[in-house]
Order: sequence, then structure tokens, then C-alpha cells
Amino acid sequence: MSVANLNVGIQVSAASSTTVVGTTAYSGNTINTSATVDNLTNNTHPMYLTASDPLFVDAAAGNFYPAEGSPLSTVRWILSPTAPA
Repeated sequence: MSVANLNVGIQVSAASSTTVVGTTAYSGNTINTSATVDNLTNNTHPMYLTASDPLFVDAAAGNFYPAEGSPLSTVRWILSPTAPA
């Protein structure tokens, strides 16, 4: 999952005691997650992308396949085995 260009990437309720977030790419968010160590029990394999990292082929047109050179392309096969190059 990619979470990009938001004020808060993932909002976690303070009442939650077992929130699990996994394999998430964060890019351009003011805050990636509102969770604290106490209520985010498992944040496995986060990817923190920089502003210079390419993200998607053409997000404005709805093409959310990973762009050439994107760190997301290393997991492209998980998204779709037929994703275009």
C-alpha cells in the first residue's frame, strides 16, 4: 500500500491496542502515522520515500503502477504479475 501527499498518512485511534500496519510506502506526508508505540503493535516493512523518489507511472491519470526506478518496483510482482514495464 502507498500513502502519499497527505497531512496524516494513516490515522490510528488512540483507543486501539492492536493496530497492525504492514508493507506501506510513505511519501510526502506531513505525518506518516498518528500511532504511538503503544497502539501500533506491528509496523512491518515500512518504506520511507524521499521527494526525489519516483512513485507512479501517472497518478493524475489513474495509472498507479510503480514508475521506472521507483523503490516500489521491487515489490511490483506482488501488485500485479502483469504490470507494465
